[in-house]
Amino acid sequence: ALPFGGKLPRQFITLQNTLIEKYGLEAGDIYFQKIVSMIPFGLLLLIGSLVGSAVQKGMKKDEGKKTRILGPERHQAEENKIKEERLSKINTDNNPKQIKTAR
Repeated sequence: ALPFGGKLPRQFITLQNTLIEKYGLEAGDIYFQKIVSMIPFGLLLLIGSLVGSAVQKGMKKDEGKKTRILGPERHQAEENKIKEERLSKINTDNNPKQIKTAR
């Protein structure tokens, strides 16, 4: 009631009256307290769900921007990388001057 100036909104009053009429004073009041105490948790779950959805959408956008090589192209790219590494190693092994100048 604090956000509403100390008065419960009409929907809450109607809900409490309905529960008291249906289940009696004690049981209706307990059910009303349970419902009212679950509202903040429901709002937190809703906010968490919205944040999670936003994060997932952001991750999907980022994933789409990445250049991915699939299938045979990926295999060929890996082979080319290995060949280049071997050639550079062979060139440095056969040319000792290059090793000294590199340091």
